[in-house]
Amino acid sequence: MLAKSAREITVGEVVRFFDGVLAPIGCVSVNHPTPCSQETVCRFRGLLLDIRNTTAALMDRTTLADLKPVTSGALRETAERGFGDDGRI
Repeated sequence: MLAKSAREITVGEVVRFFDGVLAPIGCVSVNHPTPCSQETVCRFRGLLLDIRNTTAALMDRTTLADLKPVTSGALRETAERGFGDDGRI
């Protein structure tokens, strides 16, 4: 049982509760940034910040009620697209 309805809980809240951050790397974390010695020369930081912000926006507007139930067909589709247990795309 949830303390709030599924329509009131965002995926972003759930991920932050269990994982703490949405950022793919610490230097682009909004709430828990970690310093990086390569920040001034890093070519990836801007891209990873965009990825973090896009991911956060999507997760923060998606509620648990928006999530579709997992079916064996959905799992098969995912595997056919190449997102298998080995993590390859």
